[in-house]
Amino acid sequence: MNAPQAAPTVEQVVSRLLDLRDRKAELQEEIKRIEAAKEPLDNWLLDRLKINNSKSFRVELGEMVVTVMKKTRTSASPKDWEQVIGYIVANQAWELLQKRVSSTAVKERMDAGAIIPGVELFSEEVIEVRKQ
Repeated sequence: MNAPQAAPTVEQVVSRLLDLRDRKAELQEEIKRIEAAKEPLDNWLLDRLKINNSKSFRVELGEMVVTVMKKTRTSASPKDWEQVIGYIVANQAWELLQKRVSSTAVKERMDAGAIIPGVELFSEEVIEVRKQ
């Protein structure tokens, strides 16, 4: 039969939390290094596809067959919000907007007494641990 385990102390829980937070930061830095190392490889493969005027090719790696494909990813970034909003309003082009509002701006307005119809502000308690 297993003996019951003692409840952890606050110090043990905080120490473990700090360890995990530090490890997460290390992993995020590692991801940045991996992305930086991956970029020239992606560019090299894209160049091969362009040189061969191809959209894809296959590579055999032992028993594994890999397909390398070129895809087009499109993104939009407003350069002049006043012009964008003017266009959206004038053309009733509401589909150009994403359905979200700034939590910070909503909170600031509501804290100042504003009522924003159709917006619900909610908060949750979370733990924050700071090293000193």
